[in-house]
Amino acid sequence: MPCLGTWKLPTNFAAAIESNPEYMRAHYYHAYALAKDGRKQDAIKEYSVALEVATNDTDRKRALYQRGIIYREIDQHDGAMEDFGAAIALDPNYVEAYLSGALALQQADQQEAAMADYSKVIELDPAHAEAHHNRGLLHKKAGAHHLAIRDYSKALDIKPGYGRAQVNRGYAFILPVIPLLILLILG
Repeated sequence: MPCLGTWKLPTNFAAAIESNPEYMRAHYYHAYALAKDGRKQDAIKEYSVALEVATNDTDRKRALYQRGIIYREIDQHDGAMEDFGAAIALDPNYVEAYLSGALALQQADQQEAAMADYSKVIELDPAHAEAHHNRGLLHKKAGAHHLAIRDYSKALDIKPGYGRAQVNRGYAFILPVIPLLILLILG
């Protein structure tokens, strides 16, 4: 039987669920353990059961968010975006759902929508270094190097030593001048 730390699958959760099938948290944590064990499709099904038996919006938004994470991990971006959107509908200030939604949108090559979600994360949490960095990536991809540099710099102000922001800021400084360097070298 697979084992995750001290959680033996499915014994502990199956017993809790068998004794009380309406116990949302048993389904939720069972789904979490299944996901950690690499059983993503089973985890999605178990989060769906957790959603069916959830009795409050806090539990619903958490289960939607976690199921969305799994959908994103297995490249089912539509399912991920739907779940993150539903979680945000339950809590319009759910920063991590906006961030994860932006990542899913970015992976699905919906750059403008991803940019809007990163901007929303920054509006809700101006000190979110990852959102500044990731928005910078989108600016760089769009050729707006000055905006990318601004976002990378802000990420570094928030989190000094943030390696990815340091590297990407360096590239953003250099990329616009490469064509000029080539012209100078080739004459």
